[in-house]
Formats: sequence, C-alpha cells, structure tokens
Amino acid sequence: MAKWVEVGGKKYEEDSTFHPDRVDPQTSWPEEGGHRNRLAMVNVHREIRQGWEKTMSIFHRRRYGNTVYLGTFIFVVIFVFTIGAAIRHGGPDVYNMRATHAIRKALSAHARRFLPFYRSGPMNVIFIVADDLGWNDIGYRNPEVVTQNLNRLAREGVVLNQSYVQSTCSPSRAAMMTGYYPHRMGLQHRTITVNQAKFIPLSIPTLAEELKSRGYTTRIVGKWHVGHCNWKYTPTNRGFDSHFGYLGASEDYYKHTARGVHDYWNNTAPDFDHENVYSTDTFADIAVDLIRDHAATRAEPLFMYLAFQSIHGPLNEPPGRYISPRHNENTKKNRRTVNNMILALDVAIGRVANALEETGMMGNTLLVFTSDNGGALDSWGDNTPLRGGKFTQWEGGTRAVTFINSPMVKSPGREFNGLFHAVDWAPTILAAVDSQLNSQQIATSDMDGLNQWDSLVENTRGITRNDMVYIFDEVDGTYAYRYGHFKLIIGPPVCAEYQHQMTENKGPDPNCWYDSIHTRKNTTCDYELADTMLFNVVNDPEERFNLAARRPDVVNALKQKMKELKKDAIPNQSNEPVDISGSTKDAVLYPGWC
Repeated sequence: MAKWVEVGGKKYEEDSTFHPDRVDPQTSWPEEGGHRNRLAMVNVHREIRQGWEKTMSIFHRRRYGNTVYLGTFIFVVIFVFTIGAAIRHGGPDVYNMRATHAIRKALSAHARRFLPFYRSGPMNVIFIVADDLGWNDIGYRNPEVVTQNLNRLAREGVVLNQSYVQSTCSPSRAAMMTGYYPHRMGLQHRTITVNQAKFIPLSIPTLAEELKSRGYTTRIVGKWHVGHCNWKYTPTNRGFDSHFGYLGASEDYYKHTARGVHDYWNNTAPDFDHENVYSTDTFADIAVDLIRDHAATRAEPLFMYLAFQSIHGPLNEPPGRYISPRHNENTKKNRRTVNNMILALDVAIGRVANALEETGMMGNTLLVFTSDNGGALDSWGDNTPLRGGKFTQWEGGTRAVTFINSPMVKSPGREFNGLFHAVDWAPTILAAVDSQLNSQQIATSDMDGLNQWDSLVENTRGITRNDMVYIFDEVDGTYAYRYGHFKLIIGPPVCAEYQHQMTENKGPDPNCWYDSIHTRKNTTCDYELADTMLFNVVNDPEERFNLAARRPDVVNALKQKMKELKKDAIPNQSNEPVDISGSTKDAVLYPGWC
C-alpha cells in the first residue's frame, strides 16, 4: 500500500516525484531498505533522465565548445559501467537496495566529477549563512528537524565537525568576509546595534572586493550587519555589484522593520514592494532569479553571499505551507515555530540548489553552508548536547553547523574533523580561485585565516589549524583561546548584558546543559564558574570538567600564547549610541550619520 505524507494541507505519495515543497517524513540513508527501494529507484530513474536531458542541453550550447563531445562520451561510459557494477554487486535484481545505492552513489560521486569539463574557468562561489541556527537544528543530527535539502547537500559534500564562528552575528560575518579576527578590526564586543557607528575598516578588503578584482560578478542577498552608519560601509561600496536585503538585524520577517525603522533595501533604495512577504521566500526568489540571469547572460564567474534571516528572532510563523510533520506532543509552541522556520529555510536552499543544477552552473560551483553562531536559547535554538548558546563562549555558542558541496570535492560523503574557523573561508576561497586563474594576485599571509582547500576539497593533508581565538573582549573582560584539544576561558563565559537579561526575564540559564531543548526538562545546572577554566573539548565537548587546577602547565602555556596574540588586538570600536533622529525619514533610517 502506498504511503502518504501530509505537508501544508496537501498529501504526497511516498513514491511521487520530488517537489520543493514536499517533505520526506523519513529522510534516511538508502541502506535502511524496506519501502524505500521503490522510492530510491524512482529517484534513480529521474536522475538518469534529468542528467541525460541536461547533458544534451549543454551539447547545444555553443559557448561550451568541443569539450562537450568528450564530456558527453564520458558521461555515457560512466553510466554503462555503473549499471554493470551495480548488477554485479546487487545481483540480477536492479531494484535490490545495494544495486540502487551503487547507481545513485556513482551517478552523484563520479558522473558529476566530469561536469566541470563543459564549464571551464574559475569556480562560482555560493556562500550561504543561516542566522542563529543551532548545532542540533539540522536534520542530519536531529531527526525531529526536517531539512531534506540540507541533508542531501551535506551528504553529497563534506561536513565540518569542528567549524567555529564567533558567538554573535557581526563579529562572525566580519571574520567570514575578511579573513581577520574581530579583535583586529575593533568588532570583538557583541553585535552592531541600529545606532552604533561600527563597521569593517575600509583598510581591510572584503572577500567581495577581492573576488571582484578577479573578474567576478558579486551579489549579496539578505543580511549585511557589518556597518551601516555611512554608505561607504554598505555592501555596494564594499565590493558587491548589488544588494537586496537589510543592513541591520532583528527584522520582522513580514514588515521588514526593526526598532521602529524600515530596513529593507534594493541596492541603495528602500524596498516596499515585498512588504507582508516572508523574507525567506523573497530571498530565495531573488537568488534564483540572479542565478538564472547569470547563467543566461554572463560568462564571468559568480560570487553570491546569501545571508538568510532564518532562524533569528522574532519568531514569526512562516506561511502555512511550511508545517513540519515531526512535531510531537512534547514540542512547545515556540519550538514548533522554529521547526517550521527551519523547514522554510530548507525549502529555500533547495530551490537555490535546483536553480544551480538546472542552469548547469553547479558543475563548477563551490557551495558553502554555515551558521553565524550557535542557537539563541531564549529563541528556542537547539545546541544539544553542547553547552550554552549564542552570546556565550561555550561550544554551543561557537561551534557551527557547516558543510560544503561541490562536484570538485574528492571523496564526497565524508566528514572533516580538523579545526576550522570562520576566518579561514576568505583565504581558502581566494587561494583556490588564484590557482584556477594561475594567478598570485594576493598574499594572504597577513590574514588570520588559513587556506584549507586541500583538506576540505582535495582530501589531502594540507595546511592544518592547531589553534584559534574564540574571543578577546576587553569590554566584558572575556578571553578564550584553543590550542590542540585544550580550550582556556578567562573571565565570564557569557556576555554580561545577556546574562543579566536572562536572569531578569527568567529565561534559560546559558551556563546550563539542556538534554531536551523542546521541553526545557532534564536540565543540569550543577556548575561552578571560575575565573580561569580549562577544558579538553575533544574528549569533553560538553565542557563538564574544568581541568584548570589539575593542569596548571597547560593553563600557563595557553596564557602565554594568548599574550602574544593579543599584541595584534585593537580597542573595540565605540559602543556609544549615536543620535540617528536626523537621518530617519518616513520611518527609514538612511546611512550617512557617521
């Protein structure tokens, strides 16, 4: 009997053709068998048909030249040998699950390797950032979260298990966009508020500026949040050809206002055309249109920074078609909203991935997905089993959901357990692009980031990171640093303002462990905070055992390393609020007040 799943008021047969709005209620690995054999074979048939149609459409595009003939020939040869291998391993019944899985694995892991053949030149880069997505807010870790598209992209790529970011938004995005630690830009303390004159210094080039100088078309869709007090600090003056989105944070998903001012922009003009439209859908629409237009009209490579609003507060319920089918009787209302927001995000990213595949651009694209910090506990983000969340230096606030997907990836479907930090993205991407251009245009030695392309993509032992800075924040007196397995925290691990806010509002204690974020039950708050804390975050990723008293030798060694690194720190940019009343017109806050 056919199995059905209801999503957004519609019923879908388990074996029906995939649709972006469809949610598979039992996303799983193919080996799990049962009724999934039929579904998997339907998917194989579709993949074969679509692959052939895509190959033939490429064949007719003259701009790809004669190499298409060779690419088509290789595709056919691989397909024939794949079928033969599948039958050999799975027996004469091609519907046998081992055979089906062999076909799907070979088509995705081998045939796709040759797709870049038809589109030479530097790779496209699609850099996707989710806002406040927690460590356990992803389907491949948490079966109660529906992220079918993200699961597939991660499964066909490389999952980074020790990918670190800053504990709040603006510092993380500044690090991603420059390759520099926030304490070297004066952005180490919390985020940039609506009336603060803080920004990425103009003396430090952004990733967009670097790629634009290499001939890229550069687009940003979504959130900026690294400087808006003057036009010169905004996206279209920091390397991007266009920007649709917002400059600050904490937007209403429908009204696109925050703290009483409208903050939704089409380049430098306020946008009111998308009022009452859920921002996640709008950003996906804009991104898909830009991708299709680029594929049809442009020959140069594309860099798209796609910074979604989801799942940052406020917890605005997405449109009714986004109803997660995996709620249970213990799931609280706010967490249900978060699960629905995650589903909307997943569908949006699925649409972007489909656009890349349909246009043939995926064959030469690096897709990066990462969160900007841990989930916010007061907004029902889930970081379990890690301790803490956003605004904390605990692992739950700084270890990010991250993966890459690209046909260029060698040995896809693997996990990378090396240390990686947000500052590594810029040098990693630039080094790869320069290699493809046979150029040595930039020396990245002054960056804090390391080029980890070989480890991530080539699956060879390249440059490895041994240490990283969590935070050097002289305002809160918090310093945290990791070397090898050891993490040293000096000072309060939680931002003082956030700790006070949680205490006053009787919110979740950010120093506790939450075994079930859904119900707030099974909470362990039996802890003692010390001015100096040392943890082995490889053996003790939940940070339950302070080793400072037992290992003073390690504490002293890490303190010495921190002392050397702090020599490069500059004072935090002013947190003092600026009077912005004169720059507000018709409820729109225009840059130009600093």
